[in-house]
Amino acid sequence: MRRVLACCLCLMFPALVQAGPTFLWSDEFDGGGLYDDTGEIVTFAPGGHVVIAGASHDGVAGSDMLVRMLHRDTGAELWSRRIPAFDESDMAVSGVGWDEAGNLIVGGHILGCVG
Repeated sequence: MRRVLACCLCLMFPALVQAGPTFLWSDEFDGGGLYDDTGEIVTFAPGGHVVIAGASHDGVAGSDMLVRMLHRDTGAELWSRRIPAFDESDMAVSGVGWDEAGNLIVGGHILGCVG
């Protein structure tokens, strides 16, 4: 029971300190055509910028893995990287993290057969 109570208090504390959330910016990404683009994981870089990882389908082969970094204050894209799918298989992101040097590490897997 202590764990549940501690989590509830941690989740409520920011609401007690701030008057309410403020909408700063939004971003929209279109990988092309009428295909789906999904954000699966959202995290923050050591400098506070937003990193979004997910899938994007550009109409060639399968869905690609896509990672984008957006500026924390404006939402402007700082960089993006598309990791293409193989054959007709889809790429999927499984996790993201940072090493001690501040490098982004992205893990994923292939959905389907390769070759």
